[in-house]
Amino acid sequence: MMDDYRLNCKLKLTIYVNILCSYKVLGAFTFYGWIKIELDAEYLYYLFSTGLPYQGLGKWGTQLNLNTDTVGEIVIPIPSKSEMADVVAFIDRKTADIDQLIANKEKLIALYEEEKTAIINRAVTRGLDPDVKTKPSGIDWLGDIPEHWEVKRLKYVVSMKSGEGITSDQIKESGDYLVFGGNGLRGYFDSFTHEGNYVLIGRQGALCGSINYASEKFWASEHAIVCTLADNYEMKWLGELLKTMNLNQYSVSAAQPGLSIENIKVLLIPIPPQSEQTAIVTHIDTECFRLDTIIEKLKKQIELFKEYRTTLISDVVTGKIDVRGEVQRFTIKMVADFYEVHEITVKRYLEKFEDELKHNGYVLSRGKSLQALKLQFGSIINATTKTTVLGLFNFRAVLNPWHAFDRKRTGKTSAKQDSRHCP
Repeated sequence: MMDDYRLNCKLKLTIYVNILCSYKVLGAFTFYGWIKIELDAEYLYYLFSTGLPYQGLGKWGTQLNLNTDTVGEIVIPIPSKSEMADVVAFIDRKTADIDQLIANKEKLIALYEEEKTAIINRAVTRGLDPDVKTKPSGIDWLGDIPEHWEVKRLKYVVSMKSGEGITSDQIKESGDYLVFGGNGLRGYFDSFTHEGNYVLIGRQGALCGSINYASEKFWASEHAIVCTLADNYEMKWLGELLKTMNLNQYSVSAAQPGLSIENIKVLLIPIPPQSEQTAIVTHIDTECFRLDTIIEKLKKQIELFKEYRTTLISDVVTGKIDVRGEVQRFTIKMVADFYEVHEITVKRYLEKFEDELKHNGYVLSRGKSLQALKLQFGSIINATTKTTVLGLFNFRAVLNPWHAFDRKRTGKTSAKQDSRHCP
């Protein structure tokens, strides 16, 4: 059983404050050291990291804050020393697994971003035909280009002009027309300088040379270079080519780095026929949509894992999950729901990799152990009275098939990427 203890902020500070400060500090809250009874520092860290003990207790002054009197009245659950150790060990182990899975997914996102960049770069510099005859481009950074492509200076393809002046006070959080600055969208204004489809180049600042697209009616500030294309040229083809050129390298060193239109417009660029420009844009859009869809799903999964991490900590430190020598279990349906696949998919995976999953903690519950589970968790695990055998995953076994299910849901990946995926 857990006893409730009231934190007494009037007690004299003890050595515990030093222990906590050198261990883990949650934001600006170092009041854990005011506890007179002996507590596990990590247990307190996990308890207060949930936000539950002080939820709704903040008082507004110049900012939201907790005073010592309010903190002193906080009631927290205090398990025995052995139970605290079990709680900390369980959370440490499970959160380490979750954090590793999140890191693996972040690496996958980075790989997909790299693949997207490589697809774009190749398309705008070499075209779509891998067997096309090539010739030297005469451009230092580029190398060979398709034999039938031209090479021209930018000024023959696009006219460039800085946008109009606008102050920060004039830019609003909402309004009729978008305002674009040197690094992209800045806000809204009640008037516009341009109408149509344009490529914008950042003119000033550390990120000068960044490329953005603007359409319909918008205001371009003086920190953006507005590119007006001549006939027979595709806007997105030019924009993606300019990204590949890394215009930031041509910035002029000053108190604030900046790009000179005179320097940019004489740069040489490779130019395919218009029909090929259109095909290149279609190819880029198709491939980027495919990869962005995968990336968004991975990001969603990361957010779900983070939410699960928070919920897990909260449920464990408040006693909703009993971790005294117990192992958390998941049914086939829970695993299927988590990965957003059909239960049949999980069952097929079980048939194929049963030995590996059993090694990682998958078990079949039957008899008295299953009866106990039904009594305690019947409403959660959906086990009917007729169920005689129930397959259960532990946390490690749940993580086992994540890559296989991700591939099934997000589509094929390149062999190069498959060899680099994290297990």
